Amino acid sequence: MRYICDHSGAKLLKVDSELRSIVAPVQDELETIGEIVTVTDPVSELDVSEAPDGPRYPDLLERGSDEPLDLTVEDELATITINYTSGTTGKPKGVMYTHRGAYLNSFGELLHSEHRPDSVYLWTLPMFHCNGWCTAWGVTAIGARHVCLRGARRPHPAAPRAGEGHAPQRRPRAHRARERGGGSPAGPTTGDHHSRRPAEPEDDRAVRGLQRAGVHVYGLTETYGPYSVVNGRRAG
Repeated sequence: MRYICDHSGAKLLKVDSELRSIVAPVQDELETIGEIVTVTDPVSELDVSEAPDGPRYPDLLERGSDEPLDLTVEDELATITINYTSGTTGKPKGVMYTHRGAYLNSFGELLHSEHRPDSVYLWTLPMFHCNGWCTAWGVTAIGARHVCLRGARRPHPAAPRAGEGHAPQRRPRAHRARERGGGSPAGPTTGDHHSRRPAEPEDDRAVRGLQRAGVHVYGLTETYGPYSVVNGRRAG
């Protein structure tokens, strides 16, 4: 983490309160970071009173302005973000994403994941991994809903369900859950990963008629995320 901060030349570091203790031992050694801002999630199980002193996220917002920003991008090939590899074979490598590349990949995510304005996207993919495959931009662009959990613990009351957001008086219709996996092939406990079949019957009306569609992808940080997609028996 210290290497990435120094190598990128970052000036401001925003840290989740649950991870603040990891930064504390090296914060005085950071070369370019001038300020560390702690973001406290009210759902966090951490006792925030034990967090190190320093500015919090509301303090950062108070220093901002309500004046509109000039968001014109003069060069579409300029860097919009730098994503670092895991560094398993050496030091992490910084991969520069361009405005145009991220824009196009966001649309690619909408196509192969079939996101729609009424979609509900449950985040299990780390947003730091390939910049979340640019899904953070794609889901926002189509007007769909993001659901972020503190951890992959189930059941969770905040997890999206089929039919969520629809008025109860409306006639129930079949809903489709599109599951994406990457890297290693799906294990046998995942079920028929590349088939479309109804979910197991449950008492909750919201999940009746739910269908699952498995999509397997492979990609790299250097390619903005997935570049090989297997959807059922079709590959693209």
